[in-house]
Amino acid sequence: MRAESLEGTLPGEVPPGSDAERVFFLAPVQLPEVLHAAFDGKAPNYIAEFGYTLATELNRFYRDHHILNEAGPCRQASWLRLADVLARALETVLDLLGITVPERL
Repeated sequence: MRAESLEGTLPGEVPPGSDAERVFFLAPVQLPEVLHAAFDGKAPNYIAEFGYTLATELNRFYRDHHILNEAGPCRQASWLRLADVLARALETVLDLLGITVPERL
């Protein structure tokens, strides 16, 4: 099964059920704060470190939670949406750092 086949067919968000989910859910929310700190401190390394954190959290969550094999459709939909948000935040960070993001790996 591919994630694209599920798009638009599953219901809304589900609250996090574990600490790993909670961290995954909160990671993208920190982007504006990191951008402000990087600008104020003239420190692009904050953006790079945040990008590393995003990539690490996405990888950890994907490793520990088999999204496409999740039995609960609400939880699966929530995870898919969140993974998309996290991926977009990571793309934004990489773009700000001047790193080209490949279409597909």
